[in-house]
Amino acid sequence: DFRYAFFGLREEMDIEDINDIMLKIFLKLLLLKKGLDEGRIRVEVEKIFWQMREMERGYSYLQVSIIEYILGAVEKIDEEILIECIEKILPERREDLMTLAEKWRREGIEEGIRKGIEQGIAKGIEKGIEKGKEEAALNALQKGLDIETIAEITGLSVERIEELKKKLN
Repeated sequence: DFRYAFFGLREEMDIEDINDIMLKIFLKLLLLKKGLDEGRIRVEVEKIFWQMREMERGYSYLQVSIIEYILGAVEKIDEEILIECIEKILPERREDLMTLAEKWRREGIEEGIRKGIEQGIAKGIEKGIEKGKEEAALNALQKGLDIETIAEITGLSVERIEELKKKLN
């Protein structure tokens, strides 16, 4: 008693002929995810926003989800395109966009801090290892080991060990 509907997502496919607004928006979102050139993305995003205006009032949470999906999933999307579309087509969603932008800004700051800490720890460990090698080389020099042997044991360059030897004298 059921029919299957198959929709092939090629750029030339005419999604506009579909009557179900939610299905139409969904297919257009998939088309955006597939990847289009920048000019076409703007046109399709605007169409999606106009179709979102046609959604019933009870689906406003879906509008926010669609905006969030577009920002997160479409690689070539310029945030300015979304801001322009919201201000022109869905001005009532402006506050939601600002809330999303603030959330992502916070997440970006947290991610930046986390990466900075990780890089700082890695750099500190690297410097600590280098310092340990230099101390070992200094101890070996004081014990009278030759520079080539020290270089072989510590992994330091002969030039660096010679610099350390000059500081020792």
